[in-house]
Amino acid sequence: MIAKFSLIAALGGVCLAAESQIEGPKLGYMYDRQAAVVRPILGIPGSALFGEPLATELREAVVSPSQDFAIGVFGDHSAVGILNFAGEKLRLLKGAKPAPTRIAISPNGTSAAIVNGTHVQVFSGLPDNATAGAEFDLAAQTAALAVSDDGGLVLAVIVESDAAALYSYSKSGAAHRILTAGKIRSIEFLNRSHDAVFADELENKIVLLRDGMDATVVANIESPTAVAASLDNRKIFVASSASQTIISLSLDDGTSVSTACGCEPVTLARLQGGAAFRITDRSDAPAWIFDTGGTEPRVLFIPQAGGGNE
Repeated sequence: MIAKFSLIAALGGVCLAAESQIEGPKLGYMYDRQAAVVRPILGIPGSALFGEPLATELREAVVSPSQDFAIGVFGDHSAVGILNFAGEKLRLLKGAKPAPTRIAISPNGTSAAIVNGTHVQVFSGLPDNATAGAEFDLAAQTAALAVSDDGGLVLAVIVESDAAALYSYSKSGAAHRILTAGKIRSIEFLNRSHDAVFADELENKIVLLRDGMDATVVANIESPTAVAASLDNRKIFVASSASQTIISLSLDDGTSVSTACGCEPVTLARLQGGAAFRITDRSDAPAWIFDTGGTEPRVLFIPQAGGGNE
């Protein structure tokens, strides 16, 4: 009897150990600025919640749209580091200047631009084979910035008097003034492309840039706060704070669909799989996501971290 009990107990321990190592699905990660921690978003659209913070000293982090790593700072001297979520390993991004003022990661997470004041460094081959690329200086601090997946093109918004000037920078660091706009709140490259889209919050325009140069107004939307592209680059998603909606724009035929969110969307941060986007950035209140994975787009909520939703 003792032998049988010991065997059963041992097998039970193995089962418990195996169960403790099993992880459910993840929607992705977000940097919680209120708590200064990286949190996983557990579950699937419609049934998700914030998990416990990762055990890392990374702070001021930007999570990659690929949802497999984040870039931020760590240590007393604010060194730039890469945190791989698989294994939660934090390592130094060699060559990056410490204490950056802005970090931008490309749509698929293969390149990043690290900004220190007016100085920009581009790194490609992320996350595992980071290689330093272009390095150049801006005319002034940037109000918004985007980098292409190949690291070959950077778009930077420079505020000049009462307008916003949009510049492009090539691999050589050569600057080219593209246009002047009202107030560019958000700018993003399309996936694996030098095409980009930006939101002019002052003039209520959504502008598509072909090859980072030729500009076309594709929609007029009140108070656009964020833009993003679908993985196949056939749709542009626009968050509007004024109407509290997310608008899906088809680049094929120009049609649009509006989805009410009942919140004030401030971002379009891609989550795991690329079909869902986080549209709010606080964890001390219910968070909201925009899901395009079904037959119709929908907005869903995530309970606030560490508490209920009263």
